[in-house]
Amino acid sequence: LVRVDMNAAQDAKYEQYVEQVKKALKAPPKSKERAQVLGLLARMALVAIHPNLDEGYDWKTAASSSVTPHSPKFDKLAQNVMRDRRQKPGCGHIIFVDNVAAHRWVVEVLVEAGMPRDRIAVLNAKTKAWDKISKHMTTDEQGLARYKSFLLTTAHGPCRASLTSANIR
Repeated sequence: LVRVDMNAAQDAKYEQYVEQVKKALKAPPKSKERAQVLGLLARMALVAIHPNLDEGYDWKTAASSSVTPHSPKFDKLAQNVMRDRRQKPGCGHIIFVDNVAAHRWVVEVLVEAGMPRDRIAVLNAKTKAWDKISKHMTTDEQGLARYKSFLLTTAHGPCRASLTSANIR
């Protein structure tokens, strides 16, 4: 677990959402205002990742906007990936971010940090990367997950499956 503080823009937006949540929670239980609480909390979570992630960017608009792809979390992520790349050549990473604009911005931050663009695959509904790599995802005779000949691991060790000698699709 890596703790990363938000920047000033994130703090300001986050506080605005906190105030909106407090106000909504004071509204009658079945009111329109009260019903907005979950949406406000979701936007708070987006802002905690990137200060502009709550603004409705998608795969295409995130690429063409003038918004910086950088945020404290994305910068720390890139720093850690590049450190691992130097310490463990051939090491790969699987990065989960549940927002398509975030996918685009993470790619740009990684590329700026020195990651070759052709070493990055993005798996979402807007890309065809899964189609390209899934044919190389398998389990071996011990149930260890592999991409081509590379063993897939986490911080807790190799990825294992109950199916052996299988394709992962």
